[in-house]
This record gives sequence, C-alpha cells and structure tokens, in this order.
Amino acid sequence: MPPKSAVARKRRREREELKQLLLVGGDALVTAIWVLLSCTFAEAAEALSEISGIGEFALAVAVTVIGLLMMGPMCDMFGGALFNPVHNAAFVCAGKGTLTLNSLRMVAQILGALAGSYTAVLIT
Repeated sequence: MPPKSAVARKRRREREELKQLLLVGGDALVTAIWVLLSCTFAEAAEALSEISGIGEFALAVAVTVIGLLMMGPMCDMFGGALFNPVHNAAFVCAGKGTLTLNSLRMVAQILGALAGSYTAVLIT
C-alpha cells in the first residue's frame, strides 16, 4: 500500500484535474449561453420599447447589463468560467495558469460561441 502522502497527492491532483475540466466545460457552456442570449437583446429591447414607450437604446443597454449580471453567478457555478478569450490571454501574460489550460479554455470558448450562434440561427 502506498504511503498516505502519495495517496493524498494523487487525490489532490485528481481534484485539480476535475476542476480544470469543469472550467473548460463551463467556458464552453457559458459562452454558448451568452452568444445565444445576446442574439436576442435587440429584439427584446425593441419589444419592450413598444410596450413601455421608453427609448430603445436605453432598454438595449438595460437588457445587456441585466444579461451580464446574470452571467456572473452562472460563471461562478463552474468555478470561475469565462466567456471572453481575452481574459485567458491576459492570464497567460500574467503567468496565471498554464499555457495549455488557457489555450484549452480559449478553444472551448470558441466552440461555445459557434454552438451558441448555430443554435440562434436554428431558433430564428
């Protein structure tokens, strides 16, 4: 039987790998949701403008801000998922995380954006 410290290191490494996998999957999912939702912001602002009589631009800004505020808790659910690849580039420059992890996250975000836009096209 291996020493307890080796088992603890293995468990810690497995937890870290699972956390990274959750981040990559979360990046793809929240990016897909963001792209899908943001495709509807203009239509939502137009409809709300007709109903309320408030200017369409003001409502578009409000809908966008509300959408962004909703994304924060959703990103936190995935351990800090992001939906903007520029953040990952900044992490690489700042030395946070590995180049491999941040590259995987960028690819996941791009795939999520493609999935979200494809879904938006299918819905409309």
